[in-house]
Amino acid sequence: MIDIEYMKVIILAAGRSVELADLTKDKPKCLLEIGNQTILSYQIKILKECGFKDENIYVVAGYKSEKIHIKNVENIIYNYDYDKTDNAHSLYLALQKIGTENDVLVLDSDLIFTSAIIEQIISKNFGNSLLVYNGQTDVGDTGIIAESNGRVAEIGKHIKNTDYSFTGIFTINKDSCVVFLNLLQSGMYKTNWYTVPLNKCLSSIPFFMVDITDKNDLYEINTYDDYVKAKKQFGEKRKKILLTGASGLLGEKLFNALYQDFELVGVRKSTAGKYASLNLANEEELQAFVMRLNPDIIIHAAAIASPDACEQNKEQAYIANVVATQNLCRICQIKNIKMVLISTDYVFDGEKNTEYLPTDERKPKNYYGLTKVQAEDIVSKLPESLIIRMPVLYGYNNDEQTHFLIKTLNKLNKNENFALDNSQIRYPVLVDEVAMAIKQLLDQQGIVQLSSSHPVTKADWGAVIAEKFELPSSLINPVSNEAALVGRPHHIKMDTARADSLGVCISNIREGTHIVKKQMNCVFKMIYKSHAHEKLFGVNVGKFRYDLGKKLAEGVKPEIYGDIDYIIPVPNSGLYYAMGFAEVMKKTYVQALVISENQSRSFDIIDLSSRKKIIDKKIIPTGEFIKNKNIILVDEAIFTGTTLKMVCDMLKACGAANIHICIPTPVCISRCKYYIQPDRQLLSEYIAPDEFSGYFGVKTVNFLEYKIFVDAISTTNSSMCYHCFKR
Repeated sequence: MIDIEYMKVIILAAGRSVELADLTKDKPKCLLEIGNQTILSYQIKILKECGFKDENIYVVAGYKSEKIHIKNVENIIYNYDYDKTDNAHSLYLALQKIGTENDVLVLDSDLIFTSAIIEQIISKNFGNSLLVYNGQTDVGDTGIIAESNGRVAEIGKHIKNTDYSFTGIFTINKDSCVVFLNLLQSGMYKTNWYTVPLNKCLSSIPFFMVDITDKNDLYEINTYDDYVKAKKQFGEKRKKILLTGASGLLGEKLFNALYQDFELVGVRKSTAGKYASLNLANEEELQAFVMRLNPDIIIHAAAIASPDACEQNKEQAYIANVVATQNLCRICQIKNIKMVLISTDYVFDGEKNTEYLPTDERKPKNYYGLTKVQAEDIVSKLPESLIIRMPVLYGYNNDEQTHFLIKTLNKLNKNENFALDNSQIRYPVLVDEVAMAIKQLLDQQGIVQLSSSHPVTKADWGAVIAEKFELPSSLINPVSNEAALVGRPHHIKMDTARADSLGVCISNIREGTHIVKKQMNCVFKMIYKSHAHEKLFGVNVGKFRYDLGKKLAEGVKPEIYGDIDYIIPVPNSGLYYAMGFAEVMKKTYVQALVISENQSRSFDIIDLSSRKKIIDKKIIPTGEFIKNKNIILVDEAIFTGTTLKMVCDMLKACGAANIHICIPTPVCISRCKYYIQPDRQLLSEYIAPDEFSGYFGVKTVNFLEYKIFVDAISTTNSSMCYHCFKR
């Protein structure tokens, strides 16, 4: 039995979590709030409940260390090189400080646990114990291989498909502390996680597993999603949203806007990708689905929104726009769920000479507008509801869309003469901004109207599209077709005072069309998103990347690297860049990182916990090509650094001697302001590029010269948007 009275505790709290982005911008992760306390104060409270004394608890601080003030805990050890080292160095500093005369309990600072967890590990007589859990390994887990008697044979992040994973809590007896301290003192493990030197000790120091009885007694907070789950466990619930029409123009944008901050489920009529299939007209099926999901909010974006389609098939339109709404509202009434209805300006007739107030009489001129009036009436009877009215939507999700802007652009690109109506006046709204506005308005009740401020006819709008995309507006023939206005309101301008007062911003048509152009010409389509066999802007994507890799190699200084064994790409994003790089460097190209089959791309996934799971499962290292080798690792860009950090950890765990990172793009210094990339914190926002090597734990990090990059992409497409790299 361990003697708690004399046992020392080391809490490793020097680092800063990249995945938690802005949450740790001004404070270390250990000071994130869980309920009415911080992670660190909670850990210390549990330790003291288990019998540990204040004077025996040590905290190793680094990032924003000046903010760590814990009542009755004065043993703060500072890791001033926290940005260039990993927690093996922090552990070394702590052991050096406290000496080797006592048994030690080591904790990571990102753990939330019950007293039962601590009691389990200190109640054993092993002396050297690793707290583990038995079950399916998850992304980033540290695997453990053990002998039949529970003695640990191997530990590390490189161990996959094992029955046991390490939790971040372990004990070392005083005799073993001497051996471990001597190993750390060599300095060779400063940039490693402490399990790397620990793994080296296992042959001479016996460590035994202590298996968690209940995994729910311990939470590890590495990502935003982990943090939300931990807070939920302590009483702060993340709201759950059901989004209908999730695969539509607005639905896709809404899903991306809401996914990180809510527990979100998207549905559509037929199964497609990440969305579930749900027939909203089948009340029995719908009720079973919603009752099982039990959402806090339903955002109802599904509808037949084409006035012509509604006129041609009124029965189908009534079922889609009214019956589905009615079915949803019945369930909302029973379960006290808030209902958010996406409605339209077509509930008005367009005969008013001034702006339409939310309370103005609704007199729709067509069947689509009538179905929306009926839907609004149903929703407004609920005790909690929000109706958001908006005019015609436009935007960009992919190259297969068919709304007005895309249709007009296609005709202009084909050099076709065509007519556009110059009678009906609209106020188009950019779908990205509408999605952000809806997210902002979710706590509101009643009716909110969204609109741009600039009135346009289709002919006016077509001329703006031609101007912004530098195409001939002379192809457009403006026509006044009064017959085409039958069943359509002539001019609806909605009052947006309420939305304005809440800080909602909607661009005018010129600004919005400019944003769409930037989205359609995003450089990321060339450097990452498209497949190598595709042609974009008349250029083969694979060949473009290959040539960019060659340009990168031409600019490097060979003396930086010394003897390089292999050029290794991050799959699949770095393949063609690495091929070109290897040709110029005259070094061997090896795919030592293999991607498993049928894996989706990870960059667009906003939730970092889910993203890490995909990365961990899809990239498999081949150790025979890595151990004791000097490697140049090639990827397409560094945005958040999440993927690359995991890959570097894999290579180091497999025994790579030295790693040099080479990137065929410049440093990314700006977040995308055109809504095309997920809004995640960039690595360059809190770590200077010349310190990237310390963050990744590699020898060097090298980028393509900015001018060379700009010349390459401008030659391919003069309209290419590279704002995220712009100096």
